[in-house]
Amino acid sequence: MILIALAAFMLAVPMLLMADADHKVITVAEARELEDDAKVVLEGFIIEDTGGNMYLFRDETGDIDLEIDKHAWKKREMDPDQMVRVYGEIDRDDDSIKVEVKKIKDVKVKLDDEKIKEEIKEEFDEEFDEEIFD
Repeated sequence: MILIALAAFMLAVPMLLMADADHKVITVAEARELEDDAKVVLEGFIIEDTGGNMYLFRDETGDIDLEIDKHAWKKREMDPDQMVRVYGEIDRDDDSIKVEVKKIKDVKVKLDDEKIKEEIKEEFDEEFDEEIFD
């Protein structure tokens, strides 16, 4: 009996890992074009608590409203500086769209990536120049 349970577990773990890898990250602009109930994975920042269980999410293409219940937060707090990956589904009403969030994961950014280093440097340089010359 224990061997059967162990075998089932050994088969389930790779399937769970592959399920996460199967979800392609899309942009907010792409998500806005999807049908109601479409599954989405977004990467960006939860930048504002807009009240109740509603939040504003932003990536490089725009903003979208998120509906995040307590179970999806899993004892985490909103941090507008933390890049996250959001898993959910599109919820369309007459003239509005939001993502009902099922899961949130932090995205770890490698600072050895030259593109990221350059973007951080440019942003720092702009802020530094503004402080000196304003």
